[in-house]
Amino acid sequence: MILWSDTTGLYSTTCIQTSLTANSAVVDTLSLSSFRTVKYIIQATQGTSFQVVELLAIHDGAVVNAMEYGNISTGTTRVVTTSFSVASSSSQLTLTRLNTSSTVDIIIHRQIIRFPVTTSTSTTL
Repeated sequence: MILWSDTTGLYSTTCIQTSLTANSAVVDTLSLSSFRTVKYIIQATQGTSFQVVELLAIHDGAVVNAMEYGNISTGTTRVVTTSFSVASSSSQLTLTRLNTSSTVDIIIHRQIIRFPVTTSTSTTL
């Protein structure tokens, strides 16, 4: 469920809330023709275990390259892992829960730099 979304010119921010009841699930899908770069902050809660993940992704139209550059957990193990794939001209973010015994509650804060740049939205610096 999208909690809120704000789009201004080249930039878009969205907050998504969902739950993982399956071992893994696609939690976000973006058309490759609408963005080039995306940043995610993902909060995962499973019982009394908590995790926050920050990652960046960029694509060339065929392959999504991603780097997880921040990952903090309150326990000794992570709650979820992240992966990207491309399907039907879309980027898909998949989360996999590591402890399959209970539901994982997810909040995702997504920031995208929209693509392509048009003359009406670009500014010369």
